[in-house]
Amino acid sequence: MNRPARTLPGFATVVREGIELAGTFITTVDAQLRVGGLQETVTVIGESPIVDVQSAQTRQILQGEVLDSIPTGRQYYSLTTLVPALNVQGNDVGGIQGPIFSVFQAHGGRRNEGQVHVEGLSAGFQGMGVSFYVPDVGTAQEIDFKLSGGLGEATTGGPVMNIIPKVGGNQFHGTIFVNGANRRLQGSNFTQALRDSELRSPDKLKKLWDIQGEFGGPILRDRLWFYWTGRHQANRKFIAGMFRNKNAGDPAKWTYDPDFSHQALDDGTWKNTSLRLTWQVSQRNKLNFWFDEQSACQHCIEGGGPTTSPEASGPIEGYPQQMGQITWTSQVSSRFLLDVAYGYGPRIQFGGNDRPDNTQSLIRVQEQGGLIPGLVYRAPAGFGGVVYWSRPSAVSHTFRGSASYVTGGHNMKVGGSYALHKSMSLNFYNNDRLSYRFRDGTPNQLTMFGLHGTRSLVDMGITALYAQEQWTLRRLTLQGGVRFEHIGSHFPDQQVGPDRFIPVAIKFPARDAGVNVKDISPRFGAAYDVFGNGKTALRATLGRYATPENSQGIYALRQNPITRFAGQTDRAWADANGNFIPDCDLLNPALNGECGPWANRNFGKEVATTTFDPAVLNGWNKREFTWDLGVTVQQQIAPRVSVNVGYIRRVWGNFTVTDNRAVGAQDFDRFDLTAPADSRLPDKARHQDFWKLVHNFAVICGLASRGQATCHGQAAAKPRIETDIHAVVVIGL
Repeated sequence: MNRPARTLPGFATVVREGIELAGTFITTVDAQLRVGGLQETVTVIGESPIVDVQSAQTRQILQGEVLDSIPTGRQYYSLTTLVPALNVQGNDVGGIQGPIFSVFQAHGGRRNEGQVHVEGLSAGFQGMGVSFYVPDVGTAQEIDFKLSGGLGEATTGGPVMNIIPKVGGNQFHGTIFVNGANRRLQGSNFTQALRDSELRSPDKLKKLWDIQGEFGGPILRDRLWFYWTGRHQANRKFIAGMFRNKNAGDPAKWTYDPDFSHQALDDGTWKNTSLRLTWQVSQRNKLNFWFDEQSACQHCIEGGGPTTSPEASGPIEGYPQQMGQITWTSQVSSRFLLDVAYGYGPRIQFGGNDRPDNTQSLIRVQEQGGLIPGLVYRAPAGFGGVVYWSRPSAVSHTFRGSASYVTGGHNMKVGGSYALHKSMSLNFYNNDRLSYRFRDGTPNQLTMFGLHGTRSLVDMGITALYAQEQWTLRRLTLQGGVRFEHIGSHFPDQQVGPDRFIPVAIKFPARDAGVNVKDISPRFGAAYDVFGNGKTALRATLGRYATPENSQGIYALRQNPITRFAGQTDRAWADANGNFIPDCDLLNPALNGECGPWANRNFGKEVATTTFDPAVLNGWNKREFTWDLGVTVQQQIAPRVSVNVGYIRRVWGNFTVTDNRAVGAQDFDRFDLTAPADSRLPDKARHQDFWKLVHNFAVICGLASRGQATCHGQAAAKPRIETDIHAVVVIGL
């Protein structure tokens, strides 16, 4: 709550009460001084404005009391559903899923363009919008959603959710929140029709709980304050149609035998604690320290999925998940403000370890037929159902600073940031480095893995500089900004092997990625107080925004030489004697014994199946981008109630495409499919043209061909591939 005061010798002091500004909201506070003594004070009670007539940005702010009163799952993704124009992938009801990450977007953007920040620091994974680190919104002081129209400091043209944690004050205060449910509090739509379709049991809740405590207050009154939070969340859920395997953990058994008396139980447990310290060093200098640590464990008691038996559901353990920030703010003068910060994290560690009842001697099996086609059982499968265990980890270090100069009509800001993203992925397989595929209990294929214990390492740096200016002329506010970004990457020393199928170590010396891309992005905006009463705002924005890049994309991991290593291959297998052991020389790539030839003849070799055009990796304005145009009108229709209607147009350019140079137009045949006649179908919809490869067995890049040719793809940036998105959106009511 703000309490501005006006003082002048010979006049009475005027104090305005009740002015509350959220986020970066700007408002003008008028005051009329009357002749009087200094001992006189005139207090005027004001109403907080809800229409920002001096900013072109489209935004929505959720205050702490709103967050506390709305019955949500107290997860960030459950709050995104409260903001019109946001499209959310991954949600739940009542918090049953727990604090999992969820991507979101707006105005036709990419599904993962939405970003989650904590007090301006990205909580995304290595440049992504979100991550396995899930910020706690249970103790947020406010949440600021920026939907469009960002100036030079904006990293994306998409939505940004900025979570502002609570701070301590001169009075001790705290709260406790307890929430829970069990199966009796959940409804069911398990109908007879579903039973007749042979679904034995639906998804259902066993129990969940969410317990949170927070406490804050002074360490030194008017000087040093603290605020602490702690939270414990968990769920236990039964999985539809999946049951425990009676043969789980038995090395002599190779089949899935469901125990219909014990439905598979999935589980998740999440814990986090955070501490925030605020130090008023002097009247003009303030220091903030904030640190949060989390632990997550999913599928750690049992687990399973629609096509995954409980014993094959590898645990996903995230500990420690950390994020912290130190911020120094200095009011050098009444017009000049400095802001400097260092951000640690998010530090991400996730993946799985071996279960006590699953030794590394067990081999994973995928059943093509049987009761559940595609079922994975017997031993854990990691992310994507491929790796046995994995332990990826990553940490980001972010340095940022800005200087603001504010006068009556001008608001200028310059700043910059540097983010260093360091990531490592470590995979483990079983002792045999094999997985099997069966059909109706009979082996027909095996997969050989060669990357056991291999560490994939990436260092990526992103530099940004920006400047922006806001100029207010009576009822018109003009805004402009420009942003510069540079990306570079590096790979430390890496090695594959020695291991069972890679008998001789293959080393990859440290080197730069050969990436040197730079972008300049201008942005403009205007806001107009239509009637001069602060209740109607007309806004327009136009800006260029480079698509955010991350350490797993084409400017980092995809240039890593270790990703060119062919780390696995399939081969046919006929288990003639029924001993479930491939009686052949697995290192021999040719047909021998019970085993067919390697499907991937490059297994164990470094082969570049895709090369990148240097023009994609170097130069100016080569990254994917959007030009965003927006026009919005916001009208206050009652106290604390407004409506916001907008039109948004987005144009994309610089898509990166892959060209298979092993085929040309002459390698395709045209054919037509005609749908049956139906009055509900338009004529054009009944006839569709398609193209197919004439000899696809010989020219599909990356697959062994009869001619044993090696083919290469080349990624090239198209200078002007465009996609237009038009939207009319009601932002809030």
